[in-house]
Amino acid sequence: MVDPIQLASDIVQADAFLLLAPALWLFLVLFAWEEPELARRTGFGRTSFWLLLPGAILGGLANLPFFEWEGAILAVNIGGGLIPVVFGVLLFRRTFGDADRTTAMLLAALAAEAGMMFMAVLVLPAGAPSDLGVLLLGAVVPAILGFYSLEKVGLVRRSLQRTTGFLAIASGVLVATYASTATVPSLGIVSEFPYYLIGPVAAGAVSVLLAGRWFGLPLYSGLPVAYAASTIGVLFGADLLRQPPLYGNGAAIYAIGGAGVTDLVYLSGLLALVAGYLTYRFSGPHALPGPASPTPDPSPTGRLRQALQAGLSGRPRECITTAQDATHAAARQAALLTGVTRRGTPSTPWAGLPVPSWVIADQKNLDSLALSGTREPRDAFRAWLTARWLVGAGRDLGRERLGQLGARIWAFLADGLLLAVPSVLAWIYLSKTLPGSVSSILTTPLFNAAAIALPAYGFVYFSTLEGRWGTTLGKSLFGLRVTDRKLGHPGLVNVMVRNLPKLIPLTVVGLGGSLFVLTVLRGAGGALGTGAGFADGSALILLGAFIAVGVGVAGVASVLSIQSSSEGQRVGDFFAGTWVVGAPATSRPSATAASDGAAAPSG
Repeated sequence: MVDPIQLASDIVQADAFLLLAPALWLFLVLFAWEEPELARRTGFGRTSFWLLLPGAILGGLANLPFFEWEGAILAVNIGGGLIPVVFGVLLFRRTFGDADRTTAMLLAALAAEAGMMFMAVLVLPAGAPSDLGVLLLGAVVPAILGFYSLEKVGLVRRSLQRTTGFLAIASGVLVATYASTATVPSLGIVSEFPYYLIGPVAAGAVSVLLAGRWFGLPLYSGLPVAYAASTIGVLFGADLLRQPPLYGNGAAIYAIGGAGVTDLVYLSGLLALVAGYLTYRFSGPHALPGPASPTPDPSPTGRLRQALQAGLSGRPRECITTAQDATHAAARQAALLTGVTRRGTPSTPWAGLPVPSWVIADQKNLDSLALSGTREPRDAFRAWLTARWLVGAGRDLGRERLGQLGARIWAFLADGLLLAVPSVLAWIYLSKTLPGSVSSILTTPLFNAAAIALPAYGFVYFSTLEGRWGTTLGKSLFGLRVTDRKLGHPGLVNVMVRNLPKLIPLTVVGLGGSLFVLTVLRGAGGALGTGAGFADGSALILLGAFIAVGVGVAGVASVLSIQSSSEGQRVGDFFAGTWVVGAPATSRPSATAASDGAAAPSG
């Protein structure tokens, strides 16, 4: 007999699960595009959106193995675990001014609290004793830090207060998550609706309300605090404390955030962000203090495209002024890339740059046209044509500094070889030493972990080295480095965004390459199907074709993107706002203009 109450409950839970993730994704889009100023101030601007949604979906392809315990492989999913946790820590550092001191205190406190809770779960009997241990530690550790902070003064006290407040919120989420989850060997870690909402929603509201009183920050600063505290709290409360009972149930890969963008580690931060945003808005009208942070400048080519759109839409005046902005941006960018010290004024943007005389003349004509205030469509079209030539002149000047296609390809191949060698050695070793048939080897967690390790470790390799030093070993061999569009340090979020597309070819090589090695050493038997299927030669041809096509398509797409971009950007570079540049030229002409060269059509 069907229980109508239970049936209704199951339907509600299923609908909530299906609707929750899309609703949070929609909020991310609206927040980044409809509230751009608040989103930038809180760290959730458009670059962060590319990381948190499209990037996290792509990151779900890769699991990063990091530990083995009695046949169980522990890993972290790039999209569902690594990205939200790293992003949360970066938000914490960004929100608090004394970032190094406060972050060090926070990580030490989190490590101590999590370690004690983990030992309590392992040592104490399951049920009430271990639950009580987690509850007490979640309350005692922040309280001790809070009392200790009262004895300090100045910056140390402020750092301790912020660490204590953040730890208290994260601990609340941790305890609520631990209390609302359970370990089911056949399913994993489960939680029922609406209990998994309590911790993140409460964290969002509390973080905003405490932003001014405890953290000494504007109320909107509670949004990044809520995201970070909720993500870390769920990570510890569910994956750290609830996962160990699964390890004794046979060999398997257990991934933190393994459900990707539908995992609670990923979703909890977004839930807290939404709750914090609603609390911020409903607590009264708020004017963002100080001058508005600047909108990221589009490229000169992007401005030129905007000018054309304005002209086609019947806004000639806007077309002219936007075209003028595009030429001034092109001059600034050319000076930046060529290393020429600009001696010009707003009325002479090309001064000091080695450009032919027609550039100077056309710029004066365009500036005069913009000052005249004309609204004639014919003048708008003439302004756009003039700007197109000037932007092209600036692009040609800066092209030499941007990383050349051949050097970038060789640099990637060098980095790829550096990543592939240890992976191939691991595949060879496992193919020779693991017992059983080919089909049974393919089901072993150890071999699967070795196969999926290449894309995951490759992503960490590229993101860590470029985020810290702006280059990789392969790029350094060819004099290349990654920068933002001002030749500055790109930042970890930006390099993570630019490197996520590399997961596609790396995943193809990891899966196809491991199967290729296994087939060479042990034969095809069941490697590509369920039965006899393929002979060894046919299997190797198919695997080689899979790798070649997968890598080739990704490579051709990258080459086409670089060649068609006015700034030599791959798709990842475009969304991250990054450049790949070479070493600056040793000397630059300082004359105002070089030889005239061939004349160009003038506006």
